[in-house]
Amino acid sequence: MEKINSLIRFTLYVMIFMFPIGKAWVEICFFVSLILLLIKRAFGRNLCIPASILNVPLIFYIAAGLLSVAASVHFGISLRAFFSKFLEGIVLFFIVIEVINKKAHLQMAVKAALCAAGFICLNGIMQYYVTGGYDFIYARQMIRDGITSTFNHPNDLAGYLLLALFLTAGVLAGGAKTISRAGKYTMKDARFLGLLCLFGFIALSVILTKSRAAYLGAVVGVIFLLFLVDKKALFILLLACAGLAIVYSFVPGRNLDLLRLAPDSIREMFQNRTKTYLDVVDMIKAGPVFGHGLNTFMRCFETYKNKTVWTGHMYAHNCYLQMAAEMGIFGLLTFLWVVFTLFRRALSALGRDRDETDFLMAGLLSGLLAFLSQSGLDTNFYSVQLNAAFWLITGILVSAYNIKTGQYGNR
Repeated sequence: MEKINSLIRFTLYVMIFMFPIGKAWVEICFFVSLILLLIKRAFGRNLCIPASILNVPLIFYIAAGLLSVAASVHFGISLRAFFSKFLEGIVLFFIVIEVINKKAHLQMAVKAALCAAGFICLNGIMQYYVTGGYDFIYARQMIRDGITSTFNHPNDLAGYLLLALFLTAGVLAGGAKTISRAGKYTMKDARFLGLLCLFGFIALSVILTKSRAAYLGAVVGVIFLLFLVDKKALFILLLACAGLAIVYSFVPGRNLDLLRLAPDSIREMFQNRTKTYLDVVDMIKAGPVFGHGLNTFMRCFETYKNKTVWTGHMYAHNCYLQMAAEMGIFGLLTFLWVVFTLFRRALSALGRDRDETDFLMAGLLSGLLAFLSQSGLDTNFYSVQLNAAFWLITGILVSAYNIKTGQYGNR
């Protein structure tokens, strides 16, 4: 059985490295790992799902998905979406927590994620500064002067980078104690400096996406991480933010517009999004409990599009409102229950004398909070790659929790 577990882990490492390069890698690695898991289950004659801190809310979340399919105005579309999109992320989560059950496995998953982030950032930075706006993998052009790297849109790239940014920050915080203070450099010092450079590259790449929702997510994530790691630094940061807010009011709009932060631009976005959200609320009112059905938003929203400025098929640009429209209030509440349980249990496991696993968990939590914050203004959960990233990071966080609290025993 351990050989099969090793093959599944290898497939997951490949997925972690390759999924930002293309959505096909998500599907290939998922189905390979699922087939290996089914073979393992068949030989072991064990059909039980792994126990975890999220099992109870996930059961209700799956039930909400099924009820949304049953109530769907496009039953066939919702049924296909339930098995091809909805369940895929949850199954991926359970695969991760089953086979990544030792610190060595956790470290390998983190290394794969960091290497992938470095490659994606290199591609994006070259796209902006070297290759005339085209990435060197797919020759995709920048959109609204923001880098895309291997993703279809700068906002999608930004969602991925937020997770990578805070993962790197967590590893950096855990490695800070190991830096040599004897005036003699070691390999640990070199790794720390390499991680510091990687953190800088990822931060620069987030800025170059010019995603305003990602900027907001990054601020929320930094505040949360400093709250967990260093409250004195948090106080200094808040003072700095207050100073920046004052400076912002004096900076000419044409300079701020380079980052899409000009007051007129933000005001226009706010007004247009508000009109769309009001239409989405009308859609929710028409199916408040179980929604209109999974994956039906684009088809149904045309009927409720009265105030919306934009034309054509579109997302809500607020994952939570869109989730409520498709799965109803019940579906949204069960998802929020999953998130709340994850944060509550993970935070309770953080020790006072922090070790590397604690800092890694703090980084993962901060990244998820940043990602979730961006999702309130964007489409993260409706991207195949970003949805996989969310469940992968959630699985890695729960694995870290299980390792920290001894849930895996002596395995």
